[in-house]
Amino acid sequence: MATDTWNVQIYLNSGWRDVTANVRGINVQTGRQRTTDSFRAGQCRVSLDNTGNVYGPLAGGTYGSAQWINAEIRVSVNINSASNNTPIFRGTIEDVDTLYPNSKDSTVIVKAFDGLSKLAKTEITSNTFSTEVGSTRFTNMLNLSTVNYPAQPGSPSASNPNERSIETSTISMAGATVTQTMTAAYMERLAQSEDGAIYCAHGIPGGAAVGAADKGNVLTYRKRDSVGSASGLNFGAGAGTAATEPPFTNITTSYGNELLYTRGVYNRVGGTVQTYDENVIGQPAYGIRTIVRQNLLNANDSDVESAMRSFVALHSEPALRVSSIECKPRAMTDAQAEKVAKLCIFDSLLCEFQPAGASSPMAQPKLRVESVTHEVTPSDWTMRIGTSGSGDTVFLIIDSADYGIIGTNKQAP
Repeated sequence: MATDTWNVQIYLNSGWRDVTANVRGINVQTGRQRTTDSFRAGQCRVSLDNTGNVYGPLAGGTYGSAQWINAEIRVSVNINSASNNTPIFRGTIEDVDTLYPNSKDSTVIVKAFDGLSKLAKTEITSNTFSTEVGSTRFTNMLNLSTVNYPAQPGSPSASNPNERSIETSTISMAGATVTQTMTAAYMERLAQSEDGAIYCAHGIPGGAAVGAADKGNVLTYRKRDSVGSASGLNFGAGAGTAATEPPFTNITTSYGNELLYTRGVYNRVGGTVQTYDENVIGQPAYGIRTIVRQNLLNANDSDVESAMRSFVALHSEPALRVSSIECKPRAMTDAQAEKVAKLCIFDSLLCEFQPAGASSPMAQPKLRVESVTHEVTPSDWTMRIGTSGSGDTVFLIIDSADYGIIGTNKQAP
């Protein structure tokens, strides 16, 4: 049985306040449901025992007059007295509610969101961008005075020196003047134009060792065909005793048309509309199912066409996929729980199990983590890991340890 110690800290009255002793429950949700969705701002809900009126807004409370809104909060876990805590969530508080079920009990509900929420409330007032690759465009956007991420009020300056992780892109974005545009909307267009992803990372990518500076909430830019980091985990494999083979409590598989597309219609600003019909297998079997992406930022029609053809080729047939894995880290060994707690969006993992009544195991190729949820109480800790199949996201990539094995991945047209 894993030994886990949780830690919740809030930056109030110009200092970090450890509120762990009063925590009644923690709920953390990060990621997205499907690969066609944009990443949502990660959110955290912490329930605090307020029977002593320590946190409530009423007069006389220890922190009743503190500036809660926009205050930074950190949630982390330590497995078996490790040197450093594993970051589970980091963000800023946006809402504080107080519940009074009777005159003898009170609970304060703190709701916080990660850096994507801050960015969603900023604006590109007026700026002219040069023709540049997507990662450079993203960096230049963050550095605008009206965006200024992450140097915003609400967080101590030394909270995390690793605020950004930006992969170098090769996809060019056209020069353009952008005015009175909300940053979130522009980021979504940039991610679609790159055919990549933008999100805030919590956990430790690839299950690496936790450093003292690792606090989570790292704004991340993934380039086209990014493969993320290998976690080394294989849920359901073997006897479940090895550190890399954690047990699960439930696995959900999906087989449907929610990611089925047989026609693509893409266009960039100032470019030619690109269309592609997968009429060999997809349309004859499933009809015309169109995905449309408009007003992309790309500098070249060829990049738009390539992304469109690749997407349709990967989604022209329904595929059986493991869509979520549920597990109980406290039922694992310390080594297993530590590796699972570090899971991060875009990490890859394996899932190998024998379904009830099946004559042979079901082994999925590399799965990619799309979402991570933690539900924690004094008596329970449940994790839900949303996944996508490797065929949802990338093609055969030559010389890649994860995606370069002939016969296990689709190839681009």
